[in-house]
Amino acid sequence: MLTLFALVFAYTQPRRGRYASLFVAIIAYFVYSNLLGVADAMLKRGRVPAELGLWWVHGLFLALGVYFFWRRANNLPLLPVPALFWRRAA
Repeated sequence: MLTLFALVFAYTQPRRGRYASLFVAIIAYFVYSNLLGVADAMLKRGRVPAELGLWWVHGLFLALGVYFFWRRANNLPLLPVPALFWRRAA
């Protein structure tokens, strides 16, 4: 699962910093790891059915990874944020 995210975050643009993607990748890893821990605790307490198990976390991150990979392959920004937020104040 994390290999797909590594492919997405490994790309850097020539005029941007190299470490911005690394920071986002570390945050994604921590969120994934913590969600697995929360899902494990929920499974042990019986709040999640045994059939579902931890698959919902993997499915969520697989969907996000495929979405990010598709956007990166089509040369789009990872998040569709309006250009209004990226404008610099004159």
